[in-house]
Amino acid sequence: MDEIMDTYPEGLVIRLAHVGINTGSAAESRATAEKMARMFCTYVRSGNNSNFVSDMFEIVRFIGRGTHGHIGMETNSVSLALDYLRTLGIEADMSTAKYKEDGTLRHVYLKDEIQGFAFHLNLMN
Repeated sequence: MDEIMDTYPEGLVIRLAHVGINTGSAAESRATAEKMARMFCTYVRSGNNSNFVSDMFEIVRFIGRGTHGHIGMETNSVSLALDYLRTLGIEADMSTAKYKEDGTLRHVYLKDEIQGFAFHLNLMN
């Protein structure tokens, strides 16, 4: 662990934002979200393509990225996080990149899945 932290850029923050779960339909997404909301004593919030269980889980209304789904990570600098990940041989799929009006990178998926999960980086609010 110390060896990993020695190469970690000072000031970079990367943390779990949510877990995305793929489903096959809007109805399945809603039912799954409602079940999980009851389990974890929280609420369901509808989005454009998903139902969210609080901010913990994104229940996608279709089969999205990743065999099983995706894991959303948030960071204080997507660009700095990508620079660091490149040193580990991990690349971004820049075709998925989204930018703020000022040109700051705010969202991107990584190219490879890990254990059936896609990963994306989002800029912290």
